[in-house]
Amino acid sequence: MLFRLFQRDSPLSVLALSSLMSLMLGSASVCSADDDLAFYTSILSNSDIQIEVRSNAVSRMLRLGGELPERTISEMLRSGDDQVIQAIAQALVGAGPPSPLLTDSLITVLAVTTPDNGALIGTTLSRHGDPVLESVLELHEKQRAADGSRIALIRSVAAFQSRLAVDSLVTFLKEPSSSEELAAALRGLREITRLELGNDVSSWVGWWNAVGDMPLEQAIGAVSRDREQRLLEQEQQIALLNQKNQSIGERLQQVLADWFITLPEDQKEPALRQLLAEELVYVRMFAGLQVQRMLRNGVTPESDTIDQIMRLLDDDESALRILAAQLGSAMRVDGLADRLAASITAEDDPQVASMLIEQIVLDPSPAAFTPVLFRLNDPVTAQSSARALARLVDVGMVPDDWAVRSLESIRGLHSSHPMPSSAALLVLAGEPEDLDRAVNDLEHESLAVRRASANAFVVRGRFDEVLARSDDPAIRPAAIRALDLVEPTTQSLDHLLSLTPSDAEVNQWKKVVENHAARFPIDQRIDVDDLLSKDDRVPRQLRLQVLAAALSSFGEGAPSELQWAILDRQTELLVEEVRWQEISDTLFGLDCSGHDSLRLRLFIARIRLGDFEGAAQVESNPQLWINLLDGTFKVAPAEAAVIAIEIEQRFGEQLNEAQREQLEFISQSLAVASVLEVGPDS
Repeated sequence: MLFRLFQRDSPLSVLALSSLMSLMLGSASVCSADDDLAFYTSILSNSDIQIEVRSNAVSRMLRLGGELPERTISEMLRSGDDQVIQAIAQALVGAGPPSPLLTDSLITVLAVTTPDNGALIGTTLSRHGDPVLESVLELHEKQRAADGSRIALIRSVAAFQSRLAVDSLVTFLKEPSSSEELAAALRGLREITRLELGNDVSSWVGWWNAVGDMPLEQAIGAVSRDREQRLLEQEQQIALLNQKNQSIGERLQQVLADWFITLPEDQKEPALRQLLAEELVYVRMFAGLQVQRMLRNGVTPESDTIDQIMRLLDDDESALRILAAQLGSAMRVDGLADRLAASITAEDDPQVASMLIEQIVLDPSPAAFTPVLFRLNDPVTAQSSARALARLVDVGMVPDDWAVRSLESIRGLHSSHPMPSSAALLVLAGEPEDLDRAVNDLEHESLAVRRASANAFVVRGRFDEVLARSDDPAIRPAAIRALDLVEPTTQSLDHLLSLTPSDAEVNQWKKVVENHAARFPIDQRIDVDDLLSKDDRVPRQLRLQVLAAALSSFGEGAPSELQWAILDRQTELLVEEVRWQEISDTLFGLDCSGHDSLRLRLFIARIRLGDFEGAAQVESNPQLWINLLDGTFKVAPAEAAVIAIEIEQRFGEQLNEAQREQLEFISQSLAVASVLEVGPDS
């Protein structure tokens, strides 16, 4: 382990520390070249250290220059340790052409190393071209004579990308010592030529014999052109046959339709069951479409017919397998999801599998997880599989370890073809580094990708990334949900109030505003209401609900100063809402002495409700009654007339001269107003 290099009794401790720092930071070492070489050699020899670090050590050794580092690397290569060879080979791939000494050592170890190391070594050696390839081929002959392994040698040949390399690989096909060598040669040919000649040795040999001395690029192009021509001719023939078959099928279905319509109603469904079992595809398709028509007309097929339809999930015709899945979903067949899961696993046609997977989105099942995950790696089914997996995750029909099992496939899919479901899955299943990369999806050009990623970030509890982009219409709904989950602060409430929800989002926004405000500590409710009062979109009713919730949390007993303050704010809003009964009920039984604004509102509320006795219990000063009358008679004369009579009857002789004059003036004004309203001819 590395820590051994730093022990006090290690003579390399100081040197190791300096060299390791230079290795990790890319800086120049403060030690001598010999000290560095010793340290890098110890790193390369240590099997406990990661390959990447050991490969870095080799790169540093090469930068030291001179013969000694190359000789050291050469000796380490010839040790035959596969990990050492891998570390050296990786370093040399990123370096320039190897020296003669290293070239000779690299060729030598091809006889003993792994196939993957052989491919790396081949990449390095290929910089010297065919002269070095000839040396590799000489070693190959020696290995063949000695019955030694040649797989690494064969893998190295493919890296040369030359005509000689292809010729050699074709020769290897003719005389393989094992199936592994044959597979390595075929793989090499495919890597060089990119031709799709399969694993048929005769096809490769025949192609190579046919091209003769033609340059490699022309030889590859000739096959491609010939193959394209043959494929085009085959496609034309198939299209012609399909056209004829379709014409015959359409005529057959028309005949069946003319016959089917003549059947009595009680004979139609039994006839359909017979047709569903017929050998001809067009007949079975006709019957399936008739069942589809029944469902559209609200007719539920009999159980025997449903069973017959479900058997079509195993039909040889792909269109019928898809139709069976769609009909089963429309009929809500019990156990359909499990049947579909089995069909997805067994399906050979990826296009059909994709259509079956789409049904899983509509009718999810825990049994679908494994087949959907398997299809996630198929380019044809990847998109539907991602949607299905996202649906399974959303409804909780995945195993506990779903993220671990799915993550690599999700990464690959999203990297090659980002879409909303893959964006969401990457966040839901991802490690922290995946989430850091997924932040880029919040800036994606696709609105749907941004929306899906934002929703997933909220599920994962990563709110900051979403809230920072809350002005984006695609992300705003997720930001609203995030603010519903964060710990409430005045900043978070202010952020929520700064949003401009669309018509479709406004109800959700108001609900979150209410929930968010209601979660504040009681002693902050007045400050919260101050913020709410500045936003015209927040209705008074919402503010009243927040205040009422705060009041309900207080226990019995005399109200505290905070409770009085909340009551004052609540009743102020109730006055604006003209809800006199609620004011009276809220303040009933409370001693409002010392709280003039509350006492005045209770007094006014009882007057407005016609509870004059209750009003007198709150306020016995006739001047306040007259003041209220003075503010009422111009806007509500009928109500004012009743109040005037009540004042006269209740206070009478208690009124002073000024109050008497004011009352008489108002009464006369009310009388004049009454005459004018009735009219002179009445």
